[in-house]
Amino acid sequence: MRAAFEIRAAVLALLALQVITALGAVVLLARTGPAVERILAENDYSLAAAEAMARAIASRADGPMGPDEREAYDAALERARENITEAAEHPVIIALSRHRDGLVAGDAAARDASLDALRGLSAINRASMREQDLRAKQLATGGAWAVVVLAGLALFLAVLQVRRANRRLVAPIESLYAVSRAVQAGNDLRRCSTVDMPVELAAVATTLNDLLDARASREAMGRRAGARLSASGPPPDRMALLAVLDAVEHGVAVLDAFGAVVAANQAGLDALGALDRPTAKLAEAAEGDADALPAGVRVTTLRDAFVRVDFQST
Repeated sequence: MRAAFEIRAAVLALLALQVITALGAVVLLARTGPAVERILAENDYSLAAAEAMARAIASRADGPMGPDEREAYDAALERARENITEAAEHPVIIALSRHRDGLVAGDAAARDASLDALRGLSAINRASMREQDLRAKQLATGGAWAVVVLAGLALFLAVLQVRRANRRLVAPIESLYAVSRAVQAGNDLRRCSTVDMPVELAAVATTLNDLLDARASREAMGRRAGARLSASGPPPDRMALLAVLDAVEHGVAVLDAFGAVVAANQAGLDALGALDRPTAKLAEAAEGDADALPAGVRVTTLRDAFVRVDFQST
């Protein structure tokens, strides 16, 4: 059914957008996390090594380093050498390695050169940390705007689908109800419009229009028949018809298309009064269902939609 397909397609489209939005948020968080981890794993590690070397130098302001200071300095230098993450760190590590022996021996020039190199190493890693932080912020901002765009698109599609449902489903159903109520109130000319309706509702509207047209045609035919028999003919004709019916020995009655008695003798009126649901039974019999009537009752369809009923057993 096309109406059901439209509803399912709209719901699935909204659900798909919600899933995409949720996955986008997950991917954003997943990509922001490694940026922070990289700062901690790379730059902070090098800064800690530089600080350890600076403490080892500061512990012996003049003169050669002792065994403990030398061991701490060498361990920190090795950590810095193994954790080179920026191209600018290479010449700094080379300079620290070149001045290591002079620093350990207590050379003042080597000590000053090593401190300058450590300051440079710290500056390089801090700059790298700021750069990584900026990238993480840009990634978070871009991801946030992507989520906003997806959410806005989902909202737009939701509003669009609601308006489409109102136009394609709610409005046609309200139109069918309005036409039914109008006809019930006596407006026999009101009909349903089938423009811009789903196939199913258009079929219902067309069927309702056909039923209303058939009903109006039957009513018009009955009015014409009644007018011919009663209003248009002179009173003596009706009196003659009643006289003929009174001369019939069994009960007989003439009904119009709506089941109203047009003429009958007294026996026919008595038989009609004793018959359960006479209009429905006579209509069924006139359409070919003779079993709907008791035995002895015969229905004959006359011209102009009149029905003659003979009660043979009365």
